[in-house]
Amino acid sequence: MFGFGQLIDILKKNPRKIVFTEGNDPRILEAASRLLAGTFLHPILVGNPDEIFKAAEESGFNIRGAEIIDPANYACVEGSYSTNPYDGSVRIKEFKQFIRNYADAGIGIIMDVVYNHVNDGIHQGLGTSVPGYFFRVEGYSGAGEDTASEHSMFRKYMVDTLCFWLKEYKLSGFRFDLMGLHDVVTMNAVHDALHKIKPDVLLYGEGWDMYRAGKIEGASQVNCEKMHGIGFFNDAIRCGIRGPIFDDKQKGFVHDGSFREAVKFGIVGATKHPQVKYEKVVGTAAPKPWGKETWLSVNYTEIHDNITLRDKLFMVDQDKPEEYLDQMQKMAISLVILAEGYPILHAGMEFCRSKEVPEDIKATKQIFYEYGISDDGRHFVLHNTYNVCDKINNLDWNRCAEKQDVVNYVKNLIKLRKEHPAFRLATGEECEKALRFIDNKAAGLPEQVLAWELDGTKCGDTWKKIVVVANPFTSDVKFELNGKGLWTLVTDGKQFAENPAPLEDGAVVTVATKTVAVYALK
Repeated sequence: MFGFGQLIDILKKNPRKIVFTEGNDPRILEAASRLLAGTFLHPILVGNPDEIFKAAEESGFNIRGAEIIDPANYACVEGSYSTNPYDGSVRIKEFKQFIRNYADAGIGIIMDVVYNHVNDGIHQGLGTSVPGYFFRVEGYSGAGEDTASEHSMFRKYMVDTLCFWLKEYKLSGFRFDLMGLHDVVTMNAVHDALHKIKPDVLLYGEGWDMYRAGKIEGASQVNCEKMHGIGFFNDAIRCGIRGPIFDDKQKGFVHDGSFREAVKFGIVGATKHPQVKYEKVVGTAAPKPWGKETWLSVNYTEIHDNITLRDKLFMVDQDKPEEYLDQMQKMAISLVILAEGYPILHAGMEFCRSKEVPEDIKATKQIFYEYGISDDGRHFVLHNTYNVCDKINNLDWNRCAEKQDVVNYVKNLIKLRKEHPAFRLATGEECEKALRFIDNKAAGLPEQVLAWELDGTKCGDTWKKIVVVANPFTSDVKFELNGKGLWTLVTDGKQFAENPAPLEDGAVVTVATKTVAVYALK
């Protein structure tokens, strides 16, 4: 068994750093002083340096040599990824070079911005400059003091700093943390100012309906019709595909065909469509059309928060073999990529990323607060991992090598979406004209199956028709292809077809269990 002593030996050979977020806590100061006496684990304390040194002196702990980081300024380039964080010019140059290198490869950078709260508003710069103005009395973020974006000077602060980031660093867009805690007026002002600088800037955020004080109109999904050009994470399709995120073992569409209407809501990009029954859409605070554009719907089924898709699939079907879970992964990702709207893939989900606690870390008896446990008690999967080690959060390239079948399948899905505008309908009007959900009863399909047809002639696609059939049923299903001309199998949901035989009008095909099959009429 891997023991604590062995871990210390490894660290002595390869010293690491450890970050403590509560830098002035006496327990943290004691731990830091003990670590500084050794040479294998260097402490980094987060907080105000003066307060930390004062607390250490009062507690009688020697923390000389400890690295202290005070993340007090919004508009400052983060130094953790810089080769020299103590030189501001190095931070700036390296961040600009990073953005340019990606731009040269045809990739834009969207920056995550957290304007909605700070961990200590009383002592933060804005809080001390004008006490009681920049922060609200009420707090709903759960992470300190909420900022008052409805106050004109904080609104100006947001608009001015975002404009600076966009112009100076040539970013492609911004993702707003807990955007629902900002107000509608401010987010519209942000949109208008940024679009004057870059007309195609991408803006989206977490539109969760969290604000409850009744003093502002929150920039949440509930008020989507009062905002323009700003997207929202679509929690309906997220939970619809995989099952609710707050219940590790509750099934979703890929398991048994449940939450079918929520998945349809995402497939039409949260726009108005006559075949979506909005009263049956669950998993979101706003089961209604979000706007006229499909890209207002940020479709996903895994992101940095909560357990990964693979861990969720495992927790629901713990007795299933690895190959079965791989196929479920393909099915879930297919629904995200082939839906109209704005798809997002979490890094590593293409190779079934997991946040399971490894055996060597379990042996240290470290305490975790948000996790799920398998029925046999052997597997611990973590939910939010912003405060855990790199071994859990890093990208496991060995796993990537093992899961090349899934990786290549996702590559082909992305290629399919890029090459065919039928999967990139921009408006609800286009969806109404070109996208039709197939009637299961008329097609002889079980009620759990979800199938839709895309009319390529109405959206400039090179294919006349495209049929997509998602089969979460426990057995294979038969489906009849109708349309004058020859049909071609694009993918059977397991592998993309190479030189498939043409299929005549009226051909009956088999769609395997746990697959999303695609057929094209050329």
